[in-house]
Amino acid sequence: MSVILIHLSDIHFGQEKGTLFYVHEDVRERLLDDVAVFSAAIAPKRISGVMVTGDIAYSGTEEEYRQAGKWLDRLTIAIGCERSDVQVVPGNHDIDRGQISSAGAYLLKEVEEAGETKLNVFLRDENDRELLYKRFHAYSEFSEAYNCPLDKNGGGAGDRLIELAPGRHIRIVGLNTALACSKNDVEGKLLLGERQRVLPRTSGEELVVLAHHPLKWMADAAEAAQYVRSRARVLVTGHEHNPSARVEKVFEGADLLTIEAGATVPPWSDEDYTYTFNFIEFGWNEAEDALAVTIHPRCWSNERMEFEEDATRLDPDATSVVLASPRFREAPKPVAGEGFALAEADEAPVILQEASDGTIGMGDIPAEYSDIILRFFRDLTAAERLRLLVEVGAIPDNWDKPLSHGNERILFDRAIRDGKAHMMRNRLDELNKKDEDGGANG
Repeated sequence: MSVILIHLSDIHFGQEKGTLFYVHEDVRERLLDDVAVFSAAIAPKRISGVMVTGDIAYSGTEEEYRQAGKWLDRLTIAIGCERSDVQVVPGNHDIDRGQISSAGAYLLKEVEEAGETKLNVFLRDENDRELLYKRFHAYSEFSEAYNCPLDKNGGGAGDRLIELAPGRHIRIVGLNTALACSKNDVEGKLLLGERQRVLPRTSGEELVVLAHHPLKWMADAAEAAQYVRSRARVLVTGHEHNPSARVEKVFEGADLLTIEAGATVPPWSDEDYTYTFNFIEFGWNEAEDALAVTIHPRCWSNERMEFEEDATRLDPDATSVVLASPRFREAPKPVAGEGFALAEADEAPVILQEASDGTIGMGDIPAEYSDIILRFFRDLTAAERLRLLVEVGAIPDNWDKPLSHGNERILFDRAIRDGKAHMMRNRLDELNKKDEDGGANG
């Protein structure tokens, strides 16, 4: 069994000035065409979702994410997967610099100069923590819709678990490398912090780490690299708009594949930088009990004015690899049984999604949960979300907390656990029909 995901990075919705709007719109349309052609060519396999390694927006505004959401909807339709099968992490352009107050700028400067010690001080104070994360307000709502919540205690950007075989999973872990981004970022001065650096280690799970910035941009790069090299099999980054792939042996029996993305939509296109993206296939190699990865890189053709195979930018020795995988080998080996044939690789895997606090497992939620959370957090205004929570009885009579974004998620999860998913879906359908009727009448 294998899973194919589309990998995008640096889409930069909202960067267009003048006639570039028409150029970039055309590039995004042609990407949809290319995806449809590729999907047909790989039948009976199926593309199961999308990964975006940051810089979805250009200025981190709500309007830019509205545009991104509409386009991602069209992309997932072209793929044939659910609209919610998208995983995102933030980049430096996903912060709204207009939300950096004088006090916020002071906090970020202190973090840059004093490092993790000062970051931990600010994270322990509720007001300071709110100032640090205010820059991510629009991104937070957008990412929550895709069940990729930012951990606002200095943690990561969500994770997903994908089964490749019984007892063999990849966990795709998102990092927030933009945590310490300000108005002028310097390589080597950003910070992950220990809450993100300490990657999980679970028998039978190999990690795929998504990050916008390459680790060299982090002040704690050395410490972060130790965890990534020892616990991850794949590191996928963006930011530098220069696609590459390389494999290194970390130690005997453990490999790391690093994929550095080009920009899906860079600010401009020339001989050095052009429009690029990847199809990445993950599978279980039974013979070696290892993670197999194949990259299908795509790039823009100035001659044909459409996407084509990128035959020059990536090292061919790193585009189809079997990675020595210690977490697989230490777990009991899968045995073919009812419902799973080791020889079959054409069935789409189930993508397991976890709530931000880990309280909702796949066995506890209805199948439509992912679509409901997408529509609730992305398609409704704050006032509409509040009204819906009240209407379904999700807010207790004794509730005395502010209705912050985090508390909205707690109340939403509680409503799902209490069996109100059907009620929420019906109300969302009513609101959607009302919007459609209003648009038609207008």
